[in-house]
Amino acid sequence: MRDFREVIDECELVDLPLRGYGFTWERGRGTDGFVEERLDRCLGTMNWIDMFPDVNLLCLFSSTSDHKPIETSTDLAVMHTRSGRFRFENLWLKETEFAAVVRQNYNDLADLDFIEKLRRGTDVMSKWGRDFKMQFKTEIVRVKADLTKTMMNRDE
Repeated sequence: MRDFREVIDECELVDLPLRGYGFTWERGRGTDGFVEERLDRCLGTMNWIDMFPDVNLLCLFSSTSDHKPIETSTDLAVMHTRSGRFRFENLWLKETEFAAVVRQNYNDLADLDFIEKLRRGTDVMSKWGRDFKMQFKTEIVRVKADLTKTMMNRDE
């Protein structure tokens, strides 16, 4: 362990702060010997931290391990560029709303030639897909918040 700490010091690595639930490991749940610790870490250099000042670490829930995963997210919105290509997601087929969007779009574009139908149709589906993805992400954030709240209140 001492050698590991020496390497961390030598590489000038910094322990990044964990937000939300502060423990990443547990043992003995439901017993008098129940213990929680922050064993798992995420390290970075000051140069890396300067490149990603909005880094967030969030402890997630795991039902299959005594270690909890750590989600690392950075604000990379500025770095992303759109490729301009249409990408169909198979998940859309499971959404009843998607079939209605396709049907309505097909009916609205009935008088256009095939290429124009394809262009406009992909625009409509892309917009619907972006909205769907945002709703999906919002739901994930809500469920993660509920799970964190439950984890933090479970021993009260």
